[in-house]
Amino acid sequence: ALLYTDIEVNTSSDWNPISLSGTFDGGGHTISGEITVIENAVGDNYGLFGVLPLGAAIQDLEVSANISAAAPATAPAFYAGGIAANLLPESKITNCTYSGTLTVKRDLSSNDEMEIGGIAGRNSGTISGCTFSGTIDVTGVTGVTDVGFQLGGIAVNFANGTYSDCDDTEGKILKP
Repeated sequence: ALLYTDIEVNTSSDWNPISLSGTFDGGGHTISGEITVIENAVGDNYGLFGVLPLGAAIQDLEVSANISAAAPATAPAFYAGGIAANLLPESKITNCTYSGTLTVKRDLSSNDEMEIGGIAGRNSGTISGCTFSGTIDVTGVTGVTDVGFQLGGIAVNFANGTYSDCDDTEGKILKP
């Protein structure tokens, strides 16, 4: 799919993350606005896009939307990103930018896992040429322990995920 123009998204109801099985080419355009991700919409994945499956790709896209995500305490895991929540092996995000605010609320009183990043939450794929210059606000996360709570300006790498030629020097992370 190729994006031919800028898009403004303002959800008056909850956003269900985009499911992608091929390539999404942003064409250098911007998706902006205010997005509230629905609780448990696509498993435990919260972002503009949900899970990028094997071989899926997002390229040449700028996202400047403010994204809010809240997960119930019963959810065993939580992955959130400004572009995508979770990259599976052989998926990739290339030449993308996130400059909005990603706001996360969740109770982590058990040993649940939580991975949050400016471009992607969990990364088992490849991220290259991306920039995070926005804000991740996790001040609404309670019950934080050292187990399972991970933050990354670009992403949290998991299972051999990689990133290269990325810049998060302008990004901010607000912690509890």
